[in-house]
Amino acid sequence: MQAQETAAQAQEKAAQAQKIAAQAQESATQAQEKTAQIQKTAAQLILTLEEITQQAQQKAERLAAKLRELNIDPDTV
Repeated sequence: MQAQETAAQAQEKAAQAQKIAAQAQESATQAQEKTAQIQKTAAQLILTLEEITQQAQQKAERLAAKLRELNIDPDTV
């Protein structure tokens, strides 16, 4: 009788361990999904910063060209 109770307890603990393992796997999957989202957002931000930098550089080049048209050296302004 005691062996049956011990076996039943062992099965119960095994079932609990499986449930905990499944929850851990689900948490790991969610963490991977969040990481992927963060990486995508970071890539978009980097692209946006590169675009802003490029636009600023183009604007500076246009302004320098205008100054040269007015016979002003943009490096001395």
